[in-house]
Amino acid sequence: MGAYAARNVGIRAARGDILAFLDDDAVADEKWVETLVSTYKELDAVAVGGKILPIWLPSKPAYFPEELYWLVGVTHKGFAEDKVVEIRNAFGPNMSFKREVFEQVGLFNENLGFSKKGTSYIQAGEAEFSLRMTNKFGVGVIYNPGAIVHHKIPVSKARLKLLLKRSFYQGYSKVLLQKWGAAPDSISTEKSHLRDLLLKYIPQRIKRTFTGPNQVAQVKQLSVLSCSIVAVGLGFLYGHVRQIIK
Repeated sequence: MGAYAARNVGIRAARGDILAFLDDDAVADEKWVETLVSTYKELDAVAVGGKILPIWLPSKPAYFPEELYWLVGVTHKGFAEDKVVEIRNAFGPNMSFKREVFEQVGLFNENLGFSKKGTSYIQAGEAEFSLRMTNKFGVGVIYNPGAIVHHKIPVSKARLKLLLKRSFYQGYSKVLLQKWGAAPDSISTEKSHLRDLLLKYIPQRIKRTFTGPNQVAQVKQLSVLSCSIVAVGLGFLYGHVRQIIK
């Protein structure tokens, strides 16, 4: 059973007014539920997500840039600038919705998530569902960085080959999101992040490779970041070619 199928089973079985989700390898902060509930009350929200911090097992690889944390289900550098703000979608290890959202919008699309056996790397389920929610309710997800979840990341999930594979399927997934997103610009979040990478973070990293500390690590991270961007682009191109052939 894939992640979204499992969540849908939980949604059908749950009885509360607010349904909150964690991954099976995530640990919630002791004030997580309290922060989520207070955000619903104070902002009249229909969906709330929070910050996801990594627990590296056993330690963070030297080549892994913070700008790519989203590839392993962790809040990446620059996301929402660490303030309470409305966003397009939350992320699986730390998200919640009012029950009425599922009653009026339906369940998660089970074709848009990782398969349990690792045979599918499509990654668009939270975004597609949240776009359906926004179309129905007229609002997005409220991001509160005070609602913290710690996500365990074993070294096996941070290997370079897997990161590039996930990057490729991120690009491919965005083509599917455009197809099923039911919004004029369903990938605006990704475009904004790409713009920040190209105009802000990569130039900063290039500068640090010459002037900053840990220059070897900086070169490694810059290389991985650049390769990931290329892999996303190739996946996006592949997705469009598949759509044309079909």
